Amino acid sequence: MLQKFVILKGDCGKPVKGVFMTAEESEIIIGDPDRLSDIEAGDHGIVCVAYESVFNFEEDAYQQLLREWETSNETSLDAWRRLGHLELPNDADDHSCHRWC
Repeated sequence: MLQKFVILKGDCGKPVKGVFMTAEESEIIIGDPDRLSDIEAGDHGIVCVAYESVFNFEEDAYQQLLREWETSNETSLDAWRRLGHLELPNDADDHSCHRWC
């Protein structure tokens, strides 16, 4: 399985590392990177999230966001803007989220 890491902007701005699985018109399907073998075996679920909640992965920015969250339960809007939303290839919506979720 090809892994493309992403950062999800969770509840209240909490950063969460995920793996892009596929996408449809209105949602992106994300898996837990620590559970990829379980996902492949069908033993662990995946989640569908709005495009606006999924950002490009950059390890240093992710670590900075985690530190901010652990210190103040907030994250910098500027840090999220610098990451930018996940850019998808033109054929990314070949699968329906409803098939997976």
